[in-house]
Amino acid sequence: MKACSKCSQLLDLSNFSKDKQKSDGYASHCKQCRLDASRKRRGVLPERYFANQKTYADNAEKQRIWKLKNPEKYAASLSLRDKEKARDSFNRWRAKCIEAQRSRSREWAKKNPEKAAQNSAKRRAAKLSAYPIWANKFFIEQAYDLARKRTEVMGVRYVVDHIVPLQSKFVCGLHVEHNLRVIPEAANATKGNRWWPDMG
Repeated sequence: MKACSKCSQLLDLSNFSKDKQKSDGYASHCKQCRLDASRKRRGVLPERYFANQKTYADNAEKQRIWKLKNPEKYAASLSLRDKEKARDSFNRWRAKCIEAQRSRSREWAKKNPEKAAQNSAKRRAAKLSAYPIWANKFFIEQAYDLARKRTEVMGVRYVVDHIVPLQSKFVCGLHVEHNLRVIPEAANATKGNRWWPDMG
């Protein structure tokens, strides 16, 4: 059991989201209080919210019935979906949001300087451990210089990306010239450390 710091109710732990940053491993506010606060920030009125939920439920039920009645058409519609088109659409959306994300990251770093410093140190340590003695320092510096010049010329921020990420649950790459490429920051953000070209 735990008391919500917002509504002061004593609730079961299942009513709290997990938060590793807290000493007990759970968020301070219960799920309902967090949901109410989120709706208030977004200006969502309860009556409008539940009306939309009913509409969504009705549409979902209609779609489910249509799929059952038209299995061949549904299968054909799935086969026509273009994954690359969907990814491009997501990348365009991400590019629009990248500045807002940077702003949030800067604000977070100001409010949490010790955590920001820890993350930066962790990144530097990972890069150093992945930097072999045979790496060509000149070519690596040229990659970062190219990223800077492309940013100035194109008006879009370019970064140096590790093709195979330095840290990944699959495999860890090296900080060497053969594992570097210069790409737009938006593309690098969508890639993360989950996939890379020709990954096994």
